Order: sequence, then structure tokens, then C-alpha cells
Amino acid sequence: MGYAIELYLDPAGTAWIKALWHALARENISSLLLDIGSRPHISLAVFNNLDPDRLQEVLQSFAAAIAQREISISAVGSFPTTEGVIYLAPGVTSQILTIHDLHRRLSTLGISSNAYYHPGQH
Repeated sequence: MGYAIELYLDPAGTAWIKALWHALARENISSLLLDIGSRPHISLAVFNNLDPDRLQEVLQSFAAAIAQREISISAVGSFPTTEGVIYLAPGVTSQILTIHDLHRRLSTLGISSNAYYHPGQH
């Protein structure tokens, strides 16, 4: 089973992104994220296989350390995949860069996510 670690947005950010999704759906570009009930998020790590119980302590301390980060959107991009998925890129700030510490914390447990999500890949 696959797993992901994601950051969710506050209600205002969620509403803003969902309004964009609805605009894409109205233009018949894509309604996939609405159809599957997705929630606007920033993906931090994805795992093909994992024992989630091993992450509990690391994720609790990580979440406490990064609580209430402000983000701004700096670009629109497209993942280099055949699906052509587009995304909104958060602006790079020192606060955002501290989120990369998650991967160091995971490595202390001998856990590595899909390399696509490692710092420096986008």
C-alpha cells in the first residue's frame, strides 16, 4: 500500500485553490481532483511500502517544529510525467526550506521516500 506525508493549507488557502480547480472543471480542462475528493496540499514524501507506526514519533516532532508556515505561490509548473500534471509551486523561503528536514529525520530511521520528493528534485 502507498503512503504520503502531506501539508494541508488553512481554510483560506484551501478555498482559493479549490476555486481554481472549479475554474478548470468549468473549462473542461480537468475535474479529477474534485472528483476524487482531493484536498489541496503540498506533498513532502511518498512511499510505496511502509510501516506507518514507525513514523509516529518523527512526524509528531516534525509537525510541532514546522507548525504555521506561511507560503506564497511563486510559479505554475508541470511534473515531467506522461500525465501532464500541473502544480502551483510555493515560493522558496527559509521557512519553507526547513521543511526539508523531514528527509533527514526519516533517514535516521533508515527510511527513504520516493526520490522524486527529495530536496532539490524540482
